[in-house]
Amino acid sequence: RDDAAIRGTDVHAIAEKFIKGEPVEVPSHLQPYVDGYAAYIEDFNPTSIHEELVVASREHLVAGTLDSIQDIPGIGRAQVDYKTGKDFYGEYVLQVAAYRYMEVYLDANGDEQPMIPVDETFILHIKPGDYELIRVQADEAAFQKFLTSLANYRQNLQSKRHDALILGPLQ
Repeated sequence: RDDAAIRGTDVHAIAEKFIKGEPVEVPSHLQPYVDGYAAYIEDFNPTSIHEELVVASREHLVAGTLDSIQDIPGIGRAQVDYKTGKDFYGEYVLQVAAYRYMEVYLDANGDEQPMIPVDETFILHIKPGDYELIRVQADEAAFQKFLTSLANYRQNLQSKRHDALILGPLQ
């Protein structure tokens, strides 16, 4: 899992430069993933609007970093989240919805700007030598599910209230 997380971080960094047309050096172990990403760029010809964009909601006291906002010919303005794992999970949609409905983003100077609206939301599942661009329904209903999950996390997990349910070993 840790290797996959490191791979994902490394592929994200390369993708950020690649989509902007900057030169990239690709380690051999990442080349198959970069090839998959390059195939996406060739097929869809997106224009980067923002990469690795810090977004936040003061109302919900949450922040994060979305992967990409792109203009994709024939589709419009899209929020694209990159995933490099072998599997695809429905929970990813909650993450995409959360980012979509944040109130602000930080510009290059660190100043808050109103969040950029998008027409579509996607997860780009980058695989060795290939990709899938998956449209996801990251609408207001999905955002409400994210908020419900966030409230549960804060109330039960972050607060460690579940620890009170541990009664101890039998003697």
